[in-house]
Amino acid sequence: MNRKLYFTLTLVLCAASVHSQESHPFSNQVITIDGTDFLPYTQGEIKTKYYLTSSYDINNPTIENAYKNHFKRIDKIILQWPTIRPPQGIGVFFGNYVSLNPQTSQHASKTAHNGRTEISFSCYILDFEEKKFPCRETGAYVDIFQNCTDELSGTPLLEDILLCPRKVGDFHGMPVYQTTRNEVTVISKKGISLFVPVSREEYLKACIRQAEGHLRKENEYRDQAGSPREFMEKTYRELLKIDPKSAAEFRKEMEQALPELEAEPESISKIALVSLRTELNNMSQTERESQAYYNINAMEIYNNFSCLMPADNKDNPETVVRINPLLIDYSRPNDLQLMTISWGVGRNKDKPRLYNQGSKGYNLADNQMFQLYNDANIWKQLFQLVVK
Repeated sequence: MNRKLYFTLTLVLCAASVHSQESHPFSNQVITIDGTDFLPYTQGEIKTKYYLTSSYDINNPTIENAYKNHFKRIDKIILQWPTIRPPQGIGVFFGNYVSLNPQTSQHASKTAHNGRTEISFSCYILDFEEKKFPCRETGAYVDIFQNCTDELSGTPLLEDILLCPRKVGDFHGMPVYQTTRNEVTVISKKGISLFVPVSREEYLKACIRQAEGHLRKENEYRDQAGSPREFMEKTYRELLKIDPKSAAEFRKEMEQALPELEAEPESISKIALVSLRTELNNMSQTERESQAYYNINAMEIYNNFSCLMPADNKDNPETVVRINPLLIDYSRPNDLQLMTISWGVGRNKDKPRLYNQGSKGYNLADNQMFQLYNDANIWKQLFQLVVK
C-alpha cells in the first residue's frame, strides 16, 4: 500500500475511533435532574416549517419564492453540521418566516420584505405520561435575518430614529453591535456605513410630530369623555330616576367641586410641544444642521423635553442616527444583501461567547448551540451567501 495513503487512512481511523469513544450510543436512558426526566442520548428529530407573516393583506409570490430560496440555502448549510446528523438528546426546529410590509421610503420599492430563519435546539424530556418531547420553552436559539434592519435598530427613540449601536466585538470576522435591546452580528458587503447621521433639526421635528400626536389623542379622549359639567348632568339625571334625594346631594357636591375640576392643569403633552417648538426656533442654522447628541440626563440638566445635548457639550452623549436606507435595495429580493444574527443561549442569552454552564439537563441544548456558535466553517459558508 502507498505509504501516504496508509498514513492518511490511519489518521481517519484514529479520528473515527476517538469520535466513537467520545460519543454515547443512542438510547432512551433517562437521567433525572432536579425532578425532571431528561433523555440526553435519545435520537432527536429535525423539523422545518415555512410561514408567511403579513398584516397588510399583501401577496407577492415572486418575493415569497425569493425568500424560500434564501431559507433553503441557509437550512442546507446548517444541516451539514455533523452534531445534528442526527441530533442526540435534542430536537431541532427550523422556522422560516417571510414578512411583507408596505414601504414608503424614497429609496425603496412599494413593498418592503425580509426573512428570518429561527433555529432552535430543545432538550428531550418525559411528560406526565412518560412520552418524550422536546421542551422548546427552555431551548436555545439563533435567529438569522435576511434583508432586515429591525434587529439592528434595537428599540428606536421615535419613528426610525435611534441611538447609534456600539461595536463590542467580532464574530468570525464580522462586527457585533450592542443595540438598545441585544447584541447583533451584522454582515453587509456594500462597503457603506450602516448608519447615517440625524441632525438636531431632524430629531426635534420628529419629537414635535410625536408630541402633536399625543396632544391630538388627549383632545380626542377629552371630547369623547365630555366636560366635568356634562358628566355631572348625565349622572344627576340617572340618579334622579332612582333616588331623587341622593341626586340632589350629588348635584350640590358637584356644583361646589366644578370650579376646581374645570380649571384643569395644562396637559404635559401641550407643555412638551411648546418647549420643543421653542427649542427649535431658538437654534441657529448651524445648530440645526449639526449632529444630534442624546443624553437622558439632559432633560434635568438643561430643562428640555428633547434630551438633546447642547452643540458645545458632548459630556457622555449618544449619537442619534438612522439605518442607512441604501443597505437594502428592495427591488432585488433574490439577493441577500444584509444578514443580521442574534442569539438566545444560556444565562447571558445574546452573548453566547460567555457560555460556561456545561451540558447537563436543560444546558444540553445551550451547550450544543454554543458549539454551533464556535464552528467557523459553518458561519463562513453562511456569510458567503451575502452579496453587495
